[in-house]
Amino acid sequence: MICCRCKASSCFFHDIPWHKGLTCQQYDNLLKEEEKANDDYKLKNTKKCPKCTYPIEKNDGCDKMVCTCKYEFCWLCLADYDMIRKEGFFFLPFLFFF
Repeated sequence: MICCRCKASSCFFHDIPWHKGLTCQQYDNLLKEEEKANDDYKLKNTKKCPKCTYPIEKNDGCDKMVCTCKYEFCWLCLADYDMIRKEGFFFLPFLFFF
């Protein structure tokens, strides 16, 4: 669809500026590929918050995690950090063998 005033092209089907060089089917296929790549990345690089299930990515630092829901937990075993503060962290050797 082309605006008669400014001549800008847009895709009526996707409701976005025109996906230049791609048909609507090709654009849909591209979106599916990108979505699959994102899903694969999340599966390999994130864990779900034990409280709200929001995906969390650890990129640096210690294993104490704080989710956007404010829940604090251990990255390694997903234990509630309040319990770790009260009882201490117990080394679980099976967590470190791959």
